[in-house]
Amino acid sequence: MNRTGMPTDPLTFANILPACAKMGALEQGIQIHQRIIERGFLSNIVVANALMDMYAKCRRIQKACQVFDKMPQRNVVSWNGMISGYTQNGDLDQALRIFRKMSNRNVVSWNAIIAGYVEKGVLDKALRLFKEMPQRNMVSWTTMIAGYAQNGFVESALEIFKQMQLESVEPDSATFASILPACAKFGALEHGMQLHQKIIESAVLPNVVVINALIDMYAKCKCIQKARTLFDKMSQRDVVSWNALIAGYTQNDCFDEALWLFKEMPQPNVVSWNAIISGYVQNKLDEKALEIFKEMQLASVKPDSATFSCILTACARIGALEVGMQFHKIVIECSFLSDVVVVTSLIDMYAKSGSIQKSRKLFDKMSQPNVVSWNAIISGYAQNGVLDEALEFFKQMPQRDVVSWTAIIAGYAQNGLVEKSLEFFNQMKFAGVKPNSATFASILPACAKMGGLDLGMQFHQRIIESGILSGVVVNALIDMYAKCGSIQKARKLFDELHNPNLVSWTTMIAGYAMHGYGKDALKLFELMKDSRINPNHVSFVWLLLACSHAGLVEEGCKYFNCIGDSYTTMDHYVCVVDLLSRAGYLEETLNFIIKMPLIPEVAVWMSLLGSSKSHKNTRLGEFVATLLLELDPKNAASYVLLSDIYAEVGRWGDVQNIRKLIKDRGIKKIPGCSWIEVQEMI
Repeated sequence: MNRTGMPTDPLTFANILPACAKMGALEQGIQIHQRIIERGFLSNIVVANALMDMYAKCRRIQKACQVFDKMPQRNVVSWNGMISGYTQNGDLDQALRIFRKMSNRNVVSWNAIIAGYVEKGVLDKALRLFKEMPQRNMVSWTTMIAGYAQNGFVESALEIFKQMQLESVEPDSATFASILPACAKFGALEHGMQLHQKIIESAVLPNVVVINALIDMYAKCKCIQKARTLFDKMSQRDVVSWNALIAGYTQNDCFDEALWLFKEMPQPNVVSWNAIISGYVQNKLDEKALEIFKEMQLASVKPDSATFSCILTACARIGALEVGMQFHKIVIECSFLSDVVVVTSLIDMYAKSGSIQKSRKLFDKMSQPNVVSWNAIISGYAQNGVLDEALEFFKQMPQRDVVSWTAIIAGYAQNGLVEKSLEFFNQMKFAGVKPNSATFASILPACAKMGGLDLGMQFHQRIIESGILSGVVVNALIDMYAKCGSIQKARKLFDELHNPNLVSWTTMIAGYAMHGYGKDALKLFELMKDSRINPNHVSFVWLLLACSHAGLVEEGCKYFNCIGDSYTTMDHYVCVVDLLSRAGYLEETLNFIIKMPLIPEVAVWMSLLGSSKSHKNTRLGEFVATLLLELDPKNAASYVLLSDIYAEVGRWGDVQNIRKLIKDRGIKKIPGCSWIEVQEMI
């Protein structure tokens, strides 16, 4: 180097330029380019190649092209550099032009152009080029396997893997590490286990990257014990090993084990904390997720966008607006207000907490809202019943995806505008957008609400044709069939599930409860417990209702006592009141209400009033109705039930007094309505 600190020989320049490329230091690279010209080193092929590579990696492909065009002589590295440069900058046509023009292609040239197509997801062209290759190396095979695996074509990736072995090419750790995540993502356990066996046979096992991929695969395929066994046998673990198993435990509802492992971890990073937080959020233990975040702050670990996204989801779900607003302040303090993912999570949180105007302000300030941001604001307006605004945003959207259509369909369905939701479903079909599991899960409740069995069956057929009979869709189908009165079809679908989850069991129990099949509901509940699925408060609500509708008083009381005081909600008390009073135990019901640890809500007294009418207990009916008229003076049902009680015992003067009271207080009865299906129209 000279006194200015600049190199004086070409090889030093050639060594400095890759560092500029790696750091994206374009300005320094341009200065070095100027010095190279001044010293007359541009004719040096090694220097020119390094300069061209620097410009390509700094996203200045035209500059790279200028360097390439002015080169007095080029070698294979020069041509390969331009192919890689164009593929890295997304210009596959130019990359292919250079590739076809190249006379002395080598395996690196082929790999570079194939990698470009794979990265863009253009797998058919990548495969065509792969088959044209005169000679393939491990990188060629791994690139193709990774391409198919990452795009969800696990079977095709495995076929290429088998073909590689038939051609006597031994896979390395990179090959296994590229295909195992696909097995994990798509739950391909059998394929994953076959790969595990191949790894053992190929002696790649000691590689920590491969073991981490195996741990992740087993955890995501619900074989958490196998994941733990691999983890325990590791002689060396990195932070990814710990994070993979922690995330695995949370994904498999093993929170105690996840927390224990987290506390044992030598140096948990933000990913480790996120694994714990997201696990709690995914399993709807939102308050616990907020507690863990506080611990994270005390540990002086800085949150990232994934942390905020999870935490704001938790706030949104529990409607914790004040807590969410505090997190909004933290987001500003941590300079994440320009992060589109975090801002979108804030929009969603405010919308779900009923502050749609705050959502709107955040959206309006976004410089470049993405499709997820648009979907969040559309869903927000729809969830808050502001359907005109939701529709306006939907129309303004520059590009709609299946989530956008699902948001507007769900919005109309949830707000009782069933015909409108079906209309948008048909529009979506005409727009060439394929519905996904969430779309069907949104539209099926509309069919259930209308009792449109034939329409629901048509959707069932479409679901089968679409090949998306996922858990959430099957649960929605079970619910639809049960609510439309076809309990046998609901049970058939349930029995066909390989691994019914808590929602599946609860939905089927609810179906039996709705139709008075109390004993069937109890049998299914016991079967659920035998399957080691723990019931939640909703499961118990439907179980108690099943007992109530079937007159199973003793069984209902037994299950109520099993819930435990800390988990008992007002809904459970309402069910027990209904159970006892429906069976005629009116005095016992009143004593039960008086002894309740919670203040009885209107629903509790309404249940007892209804049973007082059924069992013609005028005295108790008057007492309960008087309480209700004080608690909820605008509730028309209380007046109507009391009037009916008087009418049944011939107290017509009192009936007239109640009717006068209704008129004087301006109480209006909500009219009933029915849906009928005529020629496939509701």
